[in-house]
Amino acid sequence: MHKKPLSTTRLLTYIAMVLVIAMVIVQVILFWLESRDETSNVTLPLVIEHSVKAVKLQDTASDVPQISETPTHEEFEPKSSPKMTSDGEVYTQSAPHPWLEVRPSMADLELCRRLERVPIVYDEKTERFTDLYHLEIQLVYSRRYTMPLSEFVNQKFENKIYETVSKHLDKVYSQYIDWLGYEKLYQSDIKILIAYDLETYEALLDKYHASTPSNIPGVYLPLEHISLVHLPLTYEGYIDTNSLLRTTIHESVHAVNFVQFGYMHRWAQEGLAQYFAHFYESENPELFLDKATWDARSNYLGAPLLFDDVINTNEMWSDNRHALYASAFAFIQYLSTLSKADNPLLRILKFENKQPCSVVNKTWTSGALDFDGMFNNNVLTWFEYLVLDHEARLLEKQSERPTK
Repeated sequence: MHKKPLSTTRLLTYIAMVLVIAMVIVQVILFWLESRDETSNVTLPLVIEHSVKAVKLQDTASDVPQISETPTHEEFEPKSSPKMTSDGEVYTQSAPHPWLEVRPSMADLELCRRLERVPIVYDEKTERFTDLYHLEIQLVYSRRYTMPLSEFVNQKFENKIYETVSKHLDKVYSQYIDWLGYEKLYQSDIKILIAYDLETYEALLDKYHASTPSNIPGVYLPLEHISLVHLPLTYEGYIDTNSLLRTTIHESVHAVNFVQFGYMHRWAQEGLAQYFAHFYESENPELFLDKATWDARSNYLGAPLLFDDVINTNEMWSDNRHALYASAFAFIQYLSTLSKADNPLLRILKFENKQPCSVVNKTWTSGALDFDGMFNNNVLTWFEYLVLDHEARLLEKQSERPTK
């Protein structure tokens, strides 16, 4: 017995019913998504000099941020896909490039060229620079939700973090204005995401495809133009505020540098970030480090590595990052003491500033830095004078200060 085929009218009726049901389902889904898309705003405070003390998590209004039944904070989604370097090492658009080399792909270079670079503004009436940077700092918790620091601790703590980071970013721009002239510099958007715990930090690294070990306290992702920082805690359960500020300042300098100089060799990028973070760490930043601090920072390196070991590719870089960071820091600190008239660092920065979306030739860089073959000897002499004899230099510095 054969079934009677559906009439055309009944078939059209069934199709119309299915379409109506589908439209209802789509509207429900869209409404649910829109209800999740609300974000929080942060008001930036004025820059005022204040010391920042450690804050205990137990003293906060909410010890552990709770997720409401209807999330109201931004949910981050990955925006990058893996790539591969010419030697087969995998990295991504958003991840830092391999330490041994900086090899931006064609896609990386194109995204760099699209980055909006707005010149900084000098107000002749007030004789001040305006709109140097926009700083945004948020806490990320439970792997994906964000809130202002004021909601996590309190408004006073958030203000102090903004004030301290802003004060040192002002110093970064002040130094670059002195070195390069303000006409060559651009405004920076600086976004810092502070991960509440290791699980959230690892989740953010994974979402942004950042090939960085989770034991690294912070990372700047150039083409996402954000920095990720793992919230540091002391053994007693306090927020390690000094460590948080040091890492936040370091990663913020990376953001400023990428806008001004684009792709730099890693020794210069990390050396400059360490150099400017040192302004926060020391009352006398021009004196560099004392011997004990140098040993801790360099993994007990007797003296800075040789020029070729820092500037050129070598396999030890992946085994002893502490030595490379400390040595790059020493190089920048030494170069900053030279006069502007014949300073090779400024020559390199000006060159990088002219072509930010490319990588300056290493042979040219080596020639610019060590033009007379005396770089290693000069750095070692400077190091012995400032580090090995740090106590004598500190006494000299103190004697120069006017007495009350």
